[in-house]
Amino acid sequence: MNNSEQKLARDLKRGKKKALKSLYDSHSVRLFNLAYRITSNKEDAEEVVQDTFVKLWKFRSGIDTDSNFLGYIIVIARNLSIDVLKGRSKRIETENDELILLQKLAENNNFYFEEAARQFDAAIAQLPPKRREVFILKIHTNLTNKQIASKLNISETMVEKQMRLASSTLRDIMNSDE
Repeated sequence: MNNSEQKLARDLKRGKKKALKSLYDSHSVRLFNLAYRITSNKEDAEEVVQDTFVKLWKFRSGIDTDSNFLGYIIVIARNLSIDVLKGRSKRIETENDELILLQKLAENNNFYFEEAARQFDAAIAQLPPKRREVFILKIHTNLTNKQIASKLNISETMVEKQMRLASSTLRDIMNSDE
C-alpha cells in the first residue's frame, strides 16, 4: 500500500468522509469490473460497488491501516458479488418451486382441471392475508419482486420470504389432498 492510500485508510478509519470519496474515486471502476465479471449484470455490479463502500464506511473502525487496503476492499466486493449470485439462486429456486407446483396441477388429467383449479383457489384462500396478496400479485400480474415490494410498501426480502412460505404451504395443502 502506498503512502497516500495508507493515509486515506487512516483518515477513513478516523471517520473522514472525504477519504471515503477519494477511495471511491480511485477504486470504484476496478471494483465494478470485478463485480461485473462475477455477476454478469451491470445493475448488480453497480450495487455491489455501492454496498462495498457502505460496508467499508460502516466497519471503518476495524480497518487495519498497515495491511493491503486494496486487497481488503476487493475481498469485500468479491464476497458481496457472490452473495448476489446466491440471492439469484434462491430466487430461481423459489420460482422453480412455483413452476413445479403449477406443473403438478397441470399434470392432473384435463378432465380434473376445473376441480384442481378450485382446490388451488381454496388452498390460496387458506394463506394468511399478506402472503395471499403477495402470491396473487406474483402469479396473476407477473410483477417483479421489486414491483410487488413497492406496491405493498414492504421489503423485497419480505416478498421473497412470503413467496417461499406460500409455495411451501400450497405444496403441502395440495399434496395432502391426494
